[in-house]
Amino acid sequence: MAFDINTFDAATVSLPTKRIPVPQLKDFFGEEEPVEWEIKALSGLELAVVEEWAQKEKMETMKNLFEAIAANSVDKMKVGFEELFNPNIDENGEAMLPQHYLKCLKKFELASVPVCPSHVAVKIAKFFPSAFYTIVREIDVLSAA
Repeated sequence: MAFDINTFDAATVSLPTKRIPVPQLKDFFGEEEPVEWEIKALSGLELAVVEEWAQKEKMETMKNLFEAIAANSVDKMKVGFEELFNPNIDENGEAMLPQHYLKCLKKFELASVPVCPSHVAVKIAKFFPSAFYTIVREIDVLSAA
């Protein structure tokens, strides 16, 4: 059977949603409210945004490296190569964010209903990692990502 474009065009479609129990966050819900985090599947565009968001930091590192090469700056080239090949440590010896973590944060933000502010996603990931990664896994399942 061939795909029926007319039926598809006439259909009302929406992204699926789901409510995830998050007992770890119970102190932050009203007494009468269910302790659940609502998510939606990510759209194709949102999935692309997640991928590009994670690549942004790597691309910035490469840009800085190329600029250092163009400027013939040995010190900057050394830092650039170290950032490129040791991506979890910055020039000050500080831990940087892994790409997987950046992707998870962006998924959490975009798939939350309503959209979750970045600073809230970071705080939940830091202090409630079990709830955070449970929600992110459910986002992946719902989005078939």
